[in-house]
Amino acid sequence: MNIENIHKLITNEDPFHIHKILGIISLSHFAFRYYNLIYSSMNFITNNNIYLLSIHFLLSTSSFQFIIPKTRNKSSPMIYPEFRLHNLIFSYRSILCTLLFYYKFSIIYNIVICYLTMIVADIITYYYKDGTTIRNMQFELNVVDETKQKIKLFNSKMQLCATIYMLGNIDSAFGPLFAIQLSSLLMTCVRKNIIKTNIWHFLYGLSLIINVFIYYSLRFDFIIFQIISVNLFSYLRFIKYYNKYLCWTIIYGLFLLYRQYPFTISYDTTIKTIFIIKYLYTNLPVFFKLII
Repeated sequence: MNIENIHKLITNEDPFHIHKILGIISLSHFAFRYYNLIYSSMNFITNNNIYLLSIHFLLSTSSFQFIIPKTRNKSSPMIYPEFRLHNLIFSYRSILCTLLFYYKFSIIYNIVICYLTMIVADIITYYYKDGTTIRNMQFELNVVDETKQKIKLFNSKMQLCATIYMLGNIDSAFGPLFAIQLSSLLMTCVRKNIIKTNIWHFLYGLSLIINVFIYYSLRFDFIIFQIISVNLFSYLRFIKYYNKYLCWTIIYGLFLLYRQYPFTISYDTTIKTIFIIKYLYTNLPVFFKLII
């Protein structure tokens, strides 16, 4: 990490430092929410400060004042048009689904938001396609193919988990926003030569992994549903090559059925802890290989 290059984050494109101020507040808000998660939930309801979501909304929107290359960098993970637009709409997905949970809207609206997000993402890809956004992120030359494949598979599954998280509760809807918005900051740090590519993958991976602790605020039967759904979708989409929208329609249909006839599993923090430890044991070593 090249600390001496941090001053490069200050540019003439943001003369009043609005984007940086929003970024600092957003990072502080994430820290506050994950601190609350230690005590079982992110505490959106009792704190009654849902208005802080507007900071994240403005952060994503204000990023469009910056001039970026028109094509993707072939050697390092840096922001490019397709990524920035995808980053925007998936940020909005988390923000809107969080608000829907806060104001107790029907879960159908969350599903509609997820469909609309996929449709808009596909339209953006049609006009700006420049490789698969996350799965095609570059690695440094010293990273072996096995590690690359494990990280790509992990990132793909986390995208599925994030979509299903939109149906869980207010914490799980908000959680994926951290990795989405942090990824842009990390890409900017790569461009400014503050961090290297492997550090980008390492920190981005941690920002995804940390959301496993949201399991503590979710019903255990929803966790089981999520695990089953991720594996079912992976089979239908990546092995059988069924249409993406058909696959999600099956998952959402099963979810609505599950909501009507929930299978009750006794709340047991110990079991959740075992799930979390297994998840960390499986995934953390892969990312630590990038920095060792």
